[in-house]
Amino acid sequence: MSNQLPKRVNYIALAKSGTKIQVKVPVAQFTRFSELLVNTQGWVEVNVQFGRDSAGFHTLTGELSAEVSLICQRCLNSMSTQIRAPVRLALLPSEGLATRVAESFDIEIAETGVIDLHEMLENELILFVPIAPMHEEECELPIEGAQPVEVSMEDSEEFSNKPNPFVKLASLKQKLSKKE
Repeated sequence: MSNQLPKRVNYIALAKSGTKIQVKVPVAQFTRFSELLVNTQGWVEVNVQFGRDSAGFHTLTGELSAEVSLICQRCLNSMSTQIRAPVRLALLPSEGLATRVAESFDIEIAETGVIDLHEMLENELILFVPIAPMHEEECELPIEGAQPVEVSMEDSEEFSNKPNPFVKLASLKQKLSKKE
């Protein structure tokens, strides 16, 4: 595997020849993706192939994978996580064709036949970054001695039995509207 990902490519020519791209790209080369990470160490493995689907539309299929470091939203420490981003794109010359593409494909419009492959793959990576990453096992809380809060049904019933402070405001409003 090389580490050169072509930036701008003619997807029509690549689909015609069924070109496969298998490269290992440094995480740091995906700048927008890197901004979501703790550091830029590691590699993104790109394994994609240009082709055509059964209806004759140009496609880009495959997978992106990377082992990256994110901030655990429970303990606020760095954690390692595996990102696997399946790629199933239909590359279309116009939006009007989008309704005829199989639902299993995401749509990319490229009117000129040329795409920015690097940006397109980076978009796919970003979509698969967890919104709130957390360790799978229990982790240390960020404040020493802190305990997780557990809410029971008894607590919620106690809260619902308290009088609503806005009831008084509603009765005042009704009194004022009667005076007018």
